[in-house]
Amino acid sequence: MLLAGSVETASPAAPRPRILFVDDEQAVLDGLQDQLMRDRKRWDMVFALGGRAALVHLEARAFDIVVSDVRMPDMEGTALLEQVKRLHPGATRILLSGEAEQSAVLRAIPVAHQFLSKPCKTEALRTVLNRSCELQALLHNDAVRRAVGGLRALAPVPRMFLALTTAIADPNVDVGRLSDIVSSDPAMTAKVLQLVNSAYFGFAQKISSVKQAITYLGVDVLKGLALTTHVFESTHNQAPEGFSLELFQETAVMTAAMARTLVADRALAEEAASTSLIHDLGKAVIAMHLPEQFAALRAAELTDQPPHQRERDVLGASHAELGAYLLGVWGLPFDVVEAVAYHHRPSEAGDAPHALLTAVHVADELIAEALAAIMKAPYTSNLDLAQVEKNGLTARLPSLRADAHQRVTTFFSRRDAERNRP
Repeated sequence: MLLAGSVETASPAAPRPRILFVDDEQAVLDGLQDQLMRDRKRWDMVFALGGRAALVHLEARAFDIVVSDVRMPDMEGTALLEQVKRLHPGATRILLSGEAEQSAVLRAIPVAHQFLSKPCKTEALRTVLNRSCELQALLHNDAVRRAVGGLRALAPVPRMFLALTTAIADPNVDVGRLSDIVSSDPAMTAKVLQLVNSAYFGFAQKISSVKQAITYLGVDVLKGLALTTHVFESTHNQAPEGFSLELFQETAVMTAAMARTLVADRALAEEAASTSLIHDLGKAVIAMHLPEQFAALRAAELTDQPPHQRERDVLGASHAELGAYLLGVWGLPFDVVEAVAYHHRPSEAGDAPHALLTAVHVADELIAEALAAIMKAPYTSNLDLAQVEKNGLTARLPSLRADAHQRVTTFFSRRDAERNRP
């Protein structure tokens, strides 16, 4: 389980994490082995010369983390990571690439969780490996880890894709317009934040605002994301009965708009909006990748338990932890991962006010409450009133509830009008 400010590591009795390093130059592998010598007692490390040799190791045993060079004569790193994904979908996949290999990075987005620039400083590599091991320990349920590891991308609604490509074609388009379009879709938001926070770009601080991310990445890279078809591939599964991708995305957008109003600081408000867009990604992972467990959760809907508690009973983890695990693997900032992990139980994150976490929690609860009221569905509030008070929001609750109800009412009115249009 994620802790406030840190992640609990595995106990000494737990098996050592297995890490596979792959490069086509023996000198590079020897250098890595020397640099990581002091880690050999806590990590089980294997060094493979080229992609073909790596496949031999991968077929013989499972690895928790695979770190591969992108350019290798016998097999490109992207192709190798495709095989890693097939053989061991729960493994964290890390790609090492040089400055001139941006096109290869874009191709690798569906299969690589993290990108590191080459040459990579030892401490930077050690930090990424430490965090990956800690995140692997976050979820012990193998089925859940496989589902997260096998995730490509959530399907964006077609109108978002068309709006983005149309806007990019306009030479006078500004960052604000692009940010608005990207922010309308949780999947694209997650991908943009994943890429900008990768060590490949080497930014000094973690970025959690979509507008800031687009400013750093530039229109050319955003165009590469938009026009690289595999970024927009949906899962090969059809959405199961009881899960509406459109409602999921619209709810995320409403939650993000609400979260933005809960924080006075402008920069933190944008971070709250971006985090709220992706705070429920774990729900889509369950619906699209764990059909049997999703069916069991549907069957248990008539119980009095909140959904996230039913998920723990069925899966051993809730959608909040699944989403946090995925975003952590992607390298998003810790406060974003923390907000996603604890958005149903903010008091467990510690005694600090946690303004970002609280904004996501309150917005999520009030939008869910309004949705349940309009859909005439049973709903038990999990609003943490102590956290609300700690952040000075208690007096605003009546107006915030009215605001949430208005947002949801407007959404359903607009949706019904669109459906009834000839």
